[in-house]
Amino acid sequence: MPVTFHTPNHAAVVYTDNVGVAMLKLMGRTGNVPGALDADHVPAALDTLQQRLRAESDAPAAEAPADDDAAPIGAGTRAFPLVELLEAAIAAGDYVSWE
Repeated sequence: MPVTFHTPNHAAVVYTDNVGVAMLKLMGRTGNVPGALDADHVPAALDTLQQRLRAESDAPAAEAPADDDAAPIGAGTRAFPLVELLEAAIAAGDYVSWE
């Protein structure tokens, strides 16, 4: 079941369940679906997400697979739409919810 993130002034962001839960955990949340952040807590969630993404990108890279088609998509790339959603929520002073 997909995890869909919502805020009033941005298009919804949809992830597969495992990626959505991983994004929630990177934001410092429990990974429980559904859930929400009030507007006051969105900046801290974005900050936590960005810090953890930086730490992950600073970690030594795993050896690339032999098959170029199987190269994994990094968490930073996957998180980009969510970062934009969180930034839009902060700019508008809105909440973020997920289901």
